[in-house]
Amino acid sequence: MLEMAVVSRQVRDRKENSQPSLCQSEKRLIQRFREITHQEKQQVLRLVDVLALHPEAE
Repeated sequence: MLEMAVVSRQVRDRKENSQPSLCQSEKRLIQRFREITHQEKQQVLRLVDVLALHPEAE
């Protein structure tokens, strides 16, 4: 039982450590995204979709 807890903790720690931390500019960008209106968010997300599907678009 104790071994299961130790393994579980190691897996959780590994997952947490494998995720890259955000830099300040990324945190600010996320905060600004949270502050915009729903309609603006939809436009931004649509733009991201279009750019992901058509990276050659300018």
